[in-house]
Amino acid sequence: MQQKLLRILQARQECDAAVNDARARQEDVPAALMNQTHNLIQTIAFGKPSSYFELAKEQKDLQHFVHGYIQKIGTHYHLDIPVQRLPTVRYFSKPTSTLAHYDPAQNIIEINREVLMHADVGTYIGEEIGHFLRSHFTNTIPERTFTQRVAALFSRSPQLEESTKTVNVDEFFGFTGRKLLHGASNEMDREKLFYGREIEYDQSTDVRKLRNIRTSIHSRVLPNVAIQAQKGQRKDILEHARGYKHAQQLDITKVHDWKKFFQMSEGEVHKRFFRADQDYTGLQESGSFQHS
Repeated sequence: MQQKLLRILQARQECDAAVNDARARQEDVPAALMNQTHNLIQTIAFGKPSSYFELAKEQKDLQHFVHGYIQKIGTHYHLDIPVQRLPTVRYFSKPTSTLAHYDPAQNIIEINREVLMHADVGTYIGEEIGHFLRSHFTNTIPERTFTQRVAALFSRSPQLEESTKTVNVDEFFGFTGRKLLHGASNEMDREKLFYGREIEYDQSTDVRKLRNIRTSIHSRVLPNVAIQAQKGQRKDILEHARGYKHAQQLDITKVHDWKKFFQMSEGEVHKRFFRADQDYTGLQESGSFQHS
């Protein structure tokens, strides 16, 4: 798995270097190179396993990869995360437009193979780690036997009822997970996971999407099914946007007691962090590590 990621990253970086070089010389971007790189990444990322046993190994490698970064976060931020409580990590078993998802009911992180093609793969992994940490420290993860954990690698996880959680608070912790993974990573890891970029929420992108959705809905040319789908997409964007916006404001250098942070009630999160002047009272006493 790690070798596969490195090969994808190398191919993508070589392509980007050629593209940037062409742009610097004000020349056309070499389309042949772009297509060649895309095909190479597709081959590396989506090559079908030839047997059940290869699939099992691939799932295990992916899980080892993600677990390593969860443990890095635990070490860097003084968080106690027992090995037996780590989530099962697997690829989605069926094609889906969802790039990554955490299911707290079964403690499973599912990742779309397409994520491997993104320059900021750490964004998706970090977000699901953030959701896991929230569930772990609020004790919403059910205990499971070793046999159940192994079986979860190949089982289909049930959908968690949306009514049982406040989505914008969940997304606040998800975006915080991105920031923690970035902060716990060294320069090499940041280049691999985030392409060397900082963690930012681009609100203008969501504004543009919402504007396009509104235009589509009011055009009156879409069938009712498509309109309902567009409304669902608008609801999803708005729910994520509010959590992302306030997590973007979060100054992780002011938080030392991360266990207490993740254990806050939804009401406390709203009261203290869904505002311009965020309240870090009581979160600065624990730990003595240096934020990077």
